[in-house]
Amino acid sequence: MSALPVDRPIMSHESSDFPPASPTHPALGTPTPKRRRRWWVYVLWVFGSLMVLGIALFVSAILYWNSLVKKYTTTTAKALPQIELTDDQFTELQERWQSYALLFIRREGPIPPFELSGEELNLFARRFGPFRKHAYAEILDTRLRLQFSVPLDESGNPSLKGRFLNGIATFNPEYKDGRLRLKLVTAEANNKAIPRWILSRLQSFNWAEALNRRPEFDLAIRAMDRIELQTDKIILYPAPVGPMSPP
Repeated sequence: MSALPVDRPIMSHESSDFPPASPTHPALGTPTPKRRRRWWVYVLWVFGSLMVLGIALFVSAILYWNSLVKKYTTTTAKALPQIELTDDQFTELQERWQSYALLFIRREGPIPPFELSGEELNLFARRFGPFRKHAYAEILDTRLRLQFSVPLDESGNPSLKGRFLNGIATFNPEYKDGRLRLKLVTAEANNKAIPRWILSRLQSFNWAEALNRRPEFDLAIRAMDRIELQTDKIILYPAPVGPMSPP
């Protein structure tokens, strides 16, 4: 008998554990990479965003500025108490200060305090103060009170033409390290408290610094011991006889 042929299993693609290799076709090759944006697209996007932001800030600043002008300024000046200033009055006050300042500077013996009335303070302020004829000072128990009405035409800003800054400010005078200091405490304009950020900025200034630098006041100020305020009176006390405070 002839041996019966052994049936060999027929391997087919359907029964194989491994999928057949897919034929490579030019149309089925590596997928086309995504197209990258050029660098200038991002530059234009950033530049455009910054420009829009800048325009928004500029418009906001204009609107805020206009609101400040409308809220804190007026079209009329405020009537201030009048001080009848004559050249003779000022000359007399100036000579009295100069002769007294020599006592401060020479320091040859005991020196009495120097008193300055409210009227005399305004005489000085009309010639040397930053507001000149646009303010009136009052001497209170512990502070100086300043009423002001400042025309804003000279600022050169068209939005301020014909406007006035009318208000009241209080200052705290003190003497420290050989210098006279005048610090702003409160301020209002058009009967409204000024914004906090503006007040903080103004409080960082020494409003008496210009007075410290004037030759006719500098040496005498550095020879002082302290300053005292009474109702309608400022009293300057000289330091004891000895070396002056360094400049």
